[in-house]
Amino acid sequence: MKGQFTKASSSFQKAISHQLELMLANPIFNATPKRVAILKYFVNQTLAGKGRDIKDDMEAVEVFDRGQDFDQTVDPIVKIQTDIRRE
Repeated sequence: MKGQFTKASSSFQKAISHQLELMLANPIFNATPKRVAILKYFVNQTLAGKGRDIKDDMEAVEVFDRGQDFDQTVDPIVKIQTDIRRE
């Protein structure tokens, strides 16, 4: 179907993951641990074929260690980081 992502092959996932680790290890790539976690989360979700399914509440739980009862109106960190990520 148009707009659907498929899961990447195991060898492709390994190659991309290896390149990501090389990039992150380079001193030129200067990012906070949380931004590294966000980038890894997006890359891994995309490789798994779930890139279009990423939602702020999933990101809050999986990247920011918020509980399932996360309320973005009370804790805006995910929205703030999402806006920064899009810049």
